[in-house]
Amino acid sequence: MSEKIDEKVVMSALADIAPRAAMGLMAEGLLHNLSGVAQAISMQVDLLAMAFAALNDEGDSSSGSPEQAMIRDKGVVVERLVGKSEEMQRLLHNAAGFIFSEPGSIPVIIDKLIADELELASCDMFFKHKVEKELNIGQGLPLIRGQRHELQMIIHQLLRNSIESLAVGNVPQPRIAIRASFENGLVNIEITDNGIAEPLDREEIFKPFFTTREGHGGLGLWLARHLAGRNRGSLSCSRLGKDGAAFIIELPAGERE
Repeated sequence: MSEKIDEKVVMSALADIAPRAAMGLMAEGLLHNLSGVAQAISMQVDLLAMAFAALNDEGDSSSGSPEQAMIRDKGVVVERLVGKSEEMQRLLHNAAGFIFSEPGSIPVIIDKLIADELELASCDMFFKHKVEKELNIGQGLPLIRGQRHELQMIIHQLLRNSIESLAVGNVPQPRIAIRASFENGLVNIEITDNGIAEPLDREEIFKPFFTTREGHGGLGLWLARHLAGRNRGSLSCSRLGKDGAAFIIELPAGERE
């Protein structure tokens, strides 16, 4: 006779496994492969930069010859490549910090947390080039204390929801707004979009395995709320419908910077 499964025990176990499992799926071979490619590109770009620097040193920079003009033009392109290579290395560094950061409660700077997640989200070309970003981060926000990778995963999940909603809904002028403020001892982070969402029950969407999208497991919002609670905070939905969605993260503040 099979033993009855205790749903609460299963969900508790899943809650402990899910954060690292989700990050593991994101990381599986990706960072290793990308890091190797990025290093190779960086080395080649550095060599090009050195070569063009040497050519400029050897030639007469004031010369109007076609050769010097070509060197100057190509040198500008190489400088841009150097900048892009550095940007790629920084992005991979941030991604590695997000995925492989050690657990532990640490002081977290809100604007840096949001900036790092926006940089990661910009790997999505739709978000990077099509979505208008509106940022309103209050001055002098206090630090919060929590598990940084878990807090970032909350923001990551909410951004993913908004990006998918905007992309699927073919919104003419897609926009995502992020606001952060401090009130009554709480740091509030609000993420809103102007997508067209189904007018679902704003509590039901946080239930595990609830989803309206084919191919989705329905654990994203449940996990995000669970992680907010694990960091002594809360996650709620204040709007969901034809005017878009709005989610609010509330986290207890520490000392101001």
